[in-house]
Amino acid sequence: MSTKVGDFGERHSQLKLEQALAGHASRQQGSADEGLDLTLHFESATPVKRRLHCAAQVKCGFSYVTNAGTARYNVVNLNEKRFEEWRTSNIPVIFIWVDSSNGDCYWRRVTKKTQRKNFTISKLAKISPATSIDLSLYSEDFSPYQSIFQINRLRSPLSLGIRKYAKQYFIENLLGKEFSHPSVGEIKISWAFWKHLTNKDRPQQYIWESLSLLPAVNDSIQLPWSFTGIRRLWNITRGKTTSEGRLLIFDSYGEEAECSSNQRLIRTVVRERLYYRKDWFNTPDPRNEIKRELFLESIFEKKE
Repeated sequence: MSTKVGDFGERHSQLKLEQALAGHASRQQGSADEGLDLTLHFESATPVKRRLHCAAQVKCGFSYVTNAGTARYNVVNLNEKRFEEWRTSNIPVIFIWVDSSNGDCYWRRVTKKTQRKNFTISKLAKISPATSIDLSLYSEDFSPYQSIFQINRLRSPLSLGIRKYAKQYFIENLLGKEFSHPSVGEIKISWAFWKHLTNKDRPQQYIWESLSLLPAVNDSIQLPWSFTGIRRLWNITRGKTTSEGRLLIFDSYGEEAECSSNQRLIRTVVRERLYYRKDWFNTPDPRNEIKRELFLESIFEKKE
């Protein structure tokens, strides 16, 4: 990476991160920086505000990526020693690749489980006002909410099938309601949730298990143990507005009412839609103008 291209990448991503996070990004200099170019300081985008810190490594130009199909880039030519330092860093580390042709900045986390030989970046993972939400969720402290709740599975009477009985329960107890998640706020329940659970393409056993967990919806949302990750669905700009769609995945733990020693890992999936100005980079604080919609997408038991 030439000094000129590298300097552009660092300065450009620094400015974008400061605007997206409404925080401060400082450039690291010298031989003791462990290959990390920026340190970031910002306030979390969660209901309970916390000061967050992380570091970033920036690479710029097409010598560092190859296409991995239509959805991802393969990241190549990374120093093995440096990569190991990022993986084992005491503070969270993100990797940023800057497209030198248009200035778009793509990012992903580097964790202890990240492998250099299979290191890819989603083509939808651009630095934007949504980046603040993502980093906040990955850094969230879930310990105050980590309670094991009791699972009272929905069981239909002999005169009704599980789907008919579950639909009646869904309409009376869940449809149109909102449940408060401690890290993301109010999550709405719509018909899309029911349609996903009962989709004909799902195996019947999975449908039955999800329907039996309908009484656990409230507890699984309010008592998350961990944030598992993000699946990005779209990033579209129309007129003056950019929208992002993605799935947020959370895990919680419950125990069967009939057997308190029988713990189950319950996974909830939340569909999130974000709307913000196309020219967010020129907005005083784009985080204040972002519109966020959250809908419950799925609930199921994750076999450990």
